Amino acid sequence: MESNQFNSLMEELHDEINFLLSSHVKIKIILSLRENPKKLRELREETSISSSTIIHSINQLEKRKFVTKILDTYSLTSKGKLISSKIVTMLKNCAVIKKHKNFFESHNIEDFPKNFLLKIGQLNNSILIESTKSNISKPFTTYSELLKDSKDISVVLPVFFSRHMDFIKQVLDNGGDVSLILRYDILKPLLERTNIEKTTEFIKNGKLKIRTINDNIPVAFLINDHVLTLGLFSHDGSYDVSKLLLSHDKEAITWGKDLFKYYKEKSEKIDIKNL
Repeated sequence: MESNQFNSLMEELHDEINFLLSSHVKIKIILSLRENPKKLRELREETSISSSTIIHSINQLEKRKFVTKILDTYSLTSKGKLISSKIVTMLKNCAVIKKHKNFFESHNIEDFPKNFLLKIGQLNNSILIESTKSNISKPFTTYSELLKDSKDISVVLPVFFSRHMDFIKQVLDNGGDVSLILRYDILKPLLERTNIEKTTEFIKNGKLKIRTINDNIPVAFLINDHVLTLGLFSHDGSYDVSKLLLSHDKEAITWGKDLFKYYKEKSEKIDIKNL
């Protein structure tokens, strides 16, 4: 049903899409004007395109209501501004997919929330941490070292690993706050790994917040104000502990916080009486 809708839109907008994407000159002009209005000289200097070519493309963009001219200054129309933001999103998405091609191709993203895949370009400034022969645990040891002094972390765990729980316990013991979202079926092994009395105390004083979710969670990630770490499942259904995306970029952290909020809204708070 959705594909039919998009096919219909494609037919309807084919001319407009072809007009924009068939010319890198038009794209460069739109992206240049996205920052602020410019004169012809400024466009020429920024894009390294000849004046005659710019003028030809500008005329076409004006006819399509993407660009307007006031005196000798060009600027984007409202339509142009909206399109420019979509172009930037598309470029960022393509860039991160190219940069981490092997990471995405080797993992299953079928059940990943679509709205967040559409913004995957926000992870463009991330780096890939991989296991090596000499350091099989490199992804885990890297982020645990980065976060050893963290006082506030939010974690989504779809699988149970005792070392992850040891790390979370360390954060709590150091006086930090932990917000934890789990698949419901790993709550029991988690509690068996912890001191129930101590865990209950952490929950009572608000240092530990646990929520569970019955649906499939296709991603494991940790987020705070300084870093995002993200891992995925392999195509065979097993969680891949050998690869981890890591980013300190503000856009990536915002993306991660929004993703945590998405899963929080789908989850249920654990009643302390049931521990």
